[in-house]
Amino acid sequence: MHELDLHLHRLATDNRRLLTRAMVLDAGGTDEFIDVRLRRGQWLAIHPGVYLFGVGPLTWEERLRAAQLAAGHEAEVSHRAAIVLWGLGGIANAPVELSVRRDDGPIPGGVIVHRSRRIEPVSEIRGIAVTGVERSLLEAGSLVPAVVIEKAFSTAWRRNLTTPAKTQWYLDRHGGKGRRGTRRLRDVVALYAGTDRAAGSDGEVAFLRVLREAGIEEPVRQFPVALPGGGVGVVDFAWPERGKLVEFVGLESHADSRAHDADTLREDDIKSTGWELRRFAPESLRTRPEEVARRVLRFLGGSPRCIDG
Repeated sequence: MHELDLHLHRLATDNRRLLTRAMVLDAGGTDEFIDVRLRRGQWLAIHPGVYLFGVGPLTWEERLRAAQLAAGHEAEVSHRAAIVLWGLGGIANAPVELSVRRDDGPIPGGVIVHRSRRIEPVSEIRGIAVTGVERSLLEAGSLVPAVVIEKAFSTAWRRNLTTPAKTQWYLDRHGGKGRRGTRRLRDVVALYAGTDRAAGSDGEVAFLRVLREAGIEEPVRQFPVALPGGGVGVVDFAWPERGKLVEFVGLESHADSRAHDADTLREDDIKSTGWELRRFAPESLRTRPEEVARRVLRFLGGSPRCIDG
């Protein structure tokens, strides 16, 4: 293999199999050198001036990085793509989406580009520049439903990437009239004002949404219950004054018979202390949310917005 090819192979290995025209020229290559590799099928042009070293489909993160390289050094993954890259809840897939500051910069094909002159701290995930967590939540809020932003925010909080106070500070400083997504994120943060824990999963966020839409009083989240023998069981939702508990049962809870047995024993211990407990599963929440709300309401023993009598 040509010495320059070996050098570029090392560069590409460190950059998600990607090279740019500038990298090749800086290493001593020429446009003719690039053209030869493209004609031979050794490289693949992804965007003008951005090449895949080798063959095979690009991963989603490689597509993000290729788009960044094509759009310029100030391009940042943003909006929905930032939510997915941060690994937050709410959505599992997103288009390749960037924010750029220049009005006259290149727009890579197949990429959603947002123009913004905002200068805010930039984060990096696995070598990819991405907007900060709070900015990502706000901007994604202009494009996705409120429940998605609540799930994403709750995930970020559970992972200590942000807090309600930190997000509120960001909104006070950067959110404002005319900035799309501000109101949606403010509403989400307000739901968690005065609480010290996020919902434990995306399913729990969806469950809370069902309760709110039905006008059912807000439960205490992640409620500790003292168990016989001195242990503590943490239950998803509690109405302590009513002595009522609700567990949202994820699929992982019954991965095998041992997990099922442990879960059943835990439930028996909780009930033995005098608490009433009900369980709800993801499928019923997804397919019959109104029925879930009615059952919770009957369990609590009241009517919407009136159960405190």
